[in-house]
Amino acid sequence: MPSGKTARNPDPAAAFARWQQEILAHSPDLTPDLYADDVVVEAPFTGTGQPHRIEGLAAYAEFVRAGRASLPFRFTGFEDVLVHHTEDPATAVVEYRLLGQLAGQVRSAPFLVVVTVDEQDRIVRWREYQDRPAIAAALAAATPPNGSTSPTPRRPRRRIWRP
Repeated sequence: MPSGKTARNPDPAAAFARWQQEILAHSPDLTPDLYADDVVVEAPFTGTGQPHRIEGLAAYAEFVRAGRASLPFRFTGFEDVLVHHTEDPATAVVEYRLLGQLAGQVRSAPFLVVVTVDEQDRIVRWREYQDRPAIAAALAAATPPNGSTSPTPRRPRRRIWRP
């Protein structure tokens, strides 16, 4: 390490917090300097026709831009966020519920991610595990079959994070 420079600890929780802000900003573009150029994004349980692995910032940016443009809902917040630090200080496991609004109703689904960052806290690896049945149920429940617009009861929110 060059003299005069001090080592710093990587902070995957800080990178996750920046990612949360990106999601709630509803921009089609990625947050500058949040991802490394060689980022690898994996989602082993994605739906049919969706990639399970994306390599490189350009490919990921293209995927995100197209995906965000086609979303039928708007993300509104996060709840039940739990960050679990690992033996590797650059890696954390994060559990959360992502809230979204569709047709005037707020729905949520659970997620789990394993996020690894580099020395600049840029995401170098993101492995996302989605509860696909919960996502499908949330989307289906937002549009009642009888066309009613009355909201369906949902469980009380806890530990909500908003930037």
